Amino acid sequence: SFCFIAFLSAVYSYLKIRASNKLIKKANQMVRQQNSIIEEKNHEIIDSINYAKIIQEAILPKNSLKEEMTNCFVYYKPKDIVSGDFFWFKNIENRFLLAAVDCTGHGVPGGFMSMVGHSGMNSAVTEYNLRKPSAILEQLSTHVINSFNDEEGEGAIKDGMDAALCSI
Repeated sequence: SFCFIAFLSAVYSYLKIRASNKLIKKANQMVRQQNSIIEEKNHEIIDSINYAKIIQEAILPKNSLKEEMTNCFVYYKPKDIVSGDFFWFKNIENRFLLAAVDCTGHGVPGGFMSMVGHSGMNSAVTEYNLRKPSAILEQLSTHVINSFNDEEGEGAIKDGMDAALCSI
């Protein structure tokens, strides 16, 4: 009778382990499926961010700056794939306008801010015909504020940018 009880106990343990192994295999399969989905989504996100980098770099005036000012160079090394930092240059009426801008945030949010900042700088000199750095920066500030909701509370944008602008 002791051997029979030991045998039943062993069979019960075997069946319990077998059932546990089936659950573990099923869980492992689900984990592999979830990992596959995560890897696919991550790949899509990285591809999208890399394309945003191409768009962001297209607005940077690397070639025109080097053509206008031969004894210069640009050192631009973003922390992330897309950046909240940008430089800007315009040659208008024999006046060189140069700016270095640090937007709040890095990565995708900083990239959005840099696009808003870049369009604000361009707007200030082309649409508003501003040439004085202080006037350009004031117009840029207005542009940034108008580009986002000025709501208070949860949806409010509290980001901005630090900019250095000189006129030569």
